[in-house]
Amino acid sequence: MSNLLIQITDPRTWFDWRRVGQISEAKQNFWGLTKVLFGLPRNATNHQEFSVNTNTTVRTIAQGLRRAKQLKGLVAQITTRLQSITCWLEGNEPEFKFAEEMEKRRAYVDELVALKAAIARANAMNSVTFREQGLTLAAAVIRMGELKGEVVLYESFQLRRGSEQRLDRDFETGRAIPREVRWSSALTEVERAAKLEALREECTELNELLEEANHRVKLAR
Repeated sequence: MSNLLIQITDPRTWFDWRRVGQISEAKQNFWGLTKVLFGLPRNATNHQEFSVNTNTTVRTIAQGLRRAKQLKGLVAQITTRLQSITCWLEGNEPEFKFAEEMEKRRAYVDELVALKAAIARANAMNSVTFREQGLTLAAAVIRMGELKGEVVLYESFQLRRGSEQRLDRDFETGRAIPREVRWSSALTEVERAAKLEALREECTELNELLEEANHRVKLAR
């Protein structure tokens, strides 16, 4: 690799390649070195399938999300295991080897990082049309989260109307004095129900678009 790096970075070597018509080979070597330096396989393409540490090939965003969820579970499982095998009594060594489990965890984390990055790129580079507005998948995912948050917000509102009796205490006499108070609210139950229905319909519509895109859009390295 060191020889290849010298060839690429030395301007004199570039000049020699140009003279003998080998510039295309130099570019190929440079791309190969870049993949090695960044941990990418040499046969990477714009739509390379993910198959790191698993027999399951990941092609689409939907498959990537499922694999990412699986990887998070595996990392959590190994993390818990590692915390229980860092020390032991002599003659009572744990069944799992610390170094081996750490290596597995690193491999899963590396795959998860690459997968999340690929999903983020796909979300940024692809879009859907939502109610006559173009949205990247990344923006659509964020909007979906905010819509769900607004649904929770409207559901949490305490709406009260009408009057009720309260007892106030007279500080001079110590006697309880009944008093009527009236409640008002910023919106009615009917208005809240209508708003919640509209929000949930918007969530459903946007979710359908995202689901379709997740099964259609290919992941790229």
